[in-house]
Amino acid sequence: MGPFAARDVPRGRALLGLGLAALLCGTAAATEVYVTYDKEGRPQYSDRPQPGTQKVEVTPAQTYEAPKQTASAAPPVTPPAQRAAPGPACRIVSPLQDEVFLNVESLTITAIGPPRATPSLLLNGNVIASEDGMPVFTIKPIPRGTYTATVTFSGGTAGAVCRTATVTFHVRQPSVIRPAAQPRSNAGR
Repeated sequence: MGPFAARDVPRGRALLGLGLAALLCGTAAATEVYVTYDKEGRPQYSDRPQPGTQKVEVTPAQTYEAPKQTASAAPPVTPPAQRAAPGPACRIVSPLQDEVFLNVESLTITAIGPPRATPSLLLNGNVIASEDGMPVFTIKPIPRGTYTATVTFSGGTAGAVCRTATVTFHVRQPSVIRPAAQPRSNAGR
């Protein structure tokens, strides 16, 4: 048969493939590849012409060159009044992100922030000041819709400024198309 037994054919093909890959990788400098076929018809590759060889056209390897790095402009400077001061993190406790409220007349937004800081609520772009200095805001009435809320704390210990992440929530109210379910009466039972 040849140098490989029948059981070694897959291994022989793998070795041939590896040899071809190594040869082709090594041909980056040598651009000519030649092929000849043995008695069983298997290809034999070489970078030197031999009697009975055929020249093989090898396409160059695909390459990638990273774009040149350019000096970019300095990042925008945040004014000191908008920077978050180190210290206690602030966040909105209620409502939760994408929470849905059904048929509510009022809604309470609660936050946590630095001690003795003055909270203010930004609800859909409108600023609402805290009436009692606490980070608890009750919105009444609350029409249907989607709302975004952010609470900002200013002043307090060491003039801390803290801004919560924006929370989006949804209020669903009865409509003419889908009125609220009427409570069942026990009078007819």
